[in-house]
Amino acid sequence: MNTLFCQSVPPEIDSLEYNQGYANVTEHGSKTLICKVESVPSSTITWYFKSNDTKLFTATDVLESSYTLTTAGCLDTGLYTCSARNSVSNTAVTKNIRINVLCSPRLDPRVFTVRQIWLATHDNLTMNAMFLSNPEPSSFTWTFQNSSHTYFTELNDGTDNFVIHNTPFSSNLSALSVGTRANIQEAWFGLYNVTATNSKGNGTLTFTVADKGNPSPPNILQVDCGKQMSAEVSWEDGGNSQFYRVLFSLDAFKKSKEVYPVTIAFEDGRNIYSLYVDNLVGGRLYTIKIAAYNTYGNTTSLDAVGCTVQGECSCGTDNMNVTGVALICTGVLTLLLTVGLGIFISRNGRLPFIKGQHLKQREFQNVQLSERAVTPNKEEDERSPYEQLDTNKITKASVYSEIGSHLPGRRKDSVNDNREYESLEGRSNPNVYEELHGTPSGDKEIYINTAIAEGCFGSGN
Repeated sequence: MNTLFCQSVPPEIDSLEYNQGYANVTEHGSKTLICKVESVPSSTITWYFKSNDTKLFTATDVLESSYTLTTAGCLDTGLYTCSARNSVSNTAVTKNIRINVLCSPRLDPRVFTVRQIWLATHDNLTMNAMFLSNPEPSSFTWTFQNSSHTYFTELNDGTDNFVIHNTPFSSNLSALSVGTRANIQEAWFGLYNVTATNSKGNGTLTFTVADKGNPSPPNILQVDCGKQMSAEVSWEDGGNSQFYRVLFSLDAFKKSKEVYPVTIAFEDGRNIYSLYVDNLVGGRLYTIKIAAYNTYGNTTSLDAVGCTVQGECSCGTDNMNVTGVALICTGVLTLLLTVGLGIFISRNGRLPFIKGQHLKQREFQNVQLSERAVTPNKEEDERSPYEQLDTNKITKASVYSEIGSHLPGRRKDSVNDNREYESLEGRSNPNVYEELHGTPSGDKEIYINTAIAEGCFGSGN
């Protein structure tokens, strides 16, 4: 009978290697590391970046783990550690491997570099140019541009009081080149460039050296009048300034100049400044400049920018314009309607919405009906200028007699076979109305105009 015994074993790193190639990787490339471990039971493997002891990745209960550096940067150069442990031992076993990221020279972001220097004449100039580079720069080149020139000239070590000193390349990828100039002259104020070159490319740092006198004029002046009653002013520092103020004028600085009572202090490392100028007069054209100050004096920007300030209530004016247009349109429509009605009345003799009024007046011109709820009174009947008649007798043949067509005062009746009738009683008493009795069923009275003027039966208007 055979018995198997399982013995616990602490971890041991069997191998740590690259998935392909060697340590070098170009900037923005990738590199993968593989760590293999022998242990019983399985181990926990942790990856570290040894240069700053940063934990990168952990895998549990494994015998193999990999770590990939993606988009490698210059500062990713350094040692990477594979650490393994299991339950048998509390002490981890480690192994290191290096990744070397190749990059061109550039300003080292880990070091603050003063690149704006103010000196008085006869002072000594020292410029420290610290580069981040891998591999080490093969050369450093210094050039100079005077303030009055537009081109650079190369500075050689030991000429015109200029000395170049390069320090040995350090393991942290820093490369330093120092340029010095003793007993500086006025013609030596300007721009100094230093360019470092290696197998991957080159990089340049620029130093501005200015006279310690008055500040250099601010430049790149811009003005925005997008807000009401104010203007936003921005500018770039010209150099050697301690603080700034905004100047403005309403006549392009011909006779007037005002200083806005707000001071903007110079900040080391800051290049662009801005300020809102408030309480300006709307609708006016302002010309604006920037003044830079230091202990030696002040300098005004060479440029002057004009800007028309917006009024405070421009939106109200727009509303008033809209209201005015609406009122004008309403007035025009009213005038057209009035003229149209006048023309219609003059042609038709009536309003367009009054229909048939004249026809009704002609139809009832000779026959007027009046309904009055009154109580019959004998005395009133005797005094009435109307003759009361029995309505039942109106239709009798004795009331009217047929007359010939030759008689005056004849009336044509289209209903009764075109025969003509004449009122017998209307000739003797003109303008006399006959009062007719109502029907027996009611107490209302009906009046019929039977008067004939000068023997004519017709309508009079």
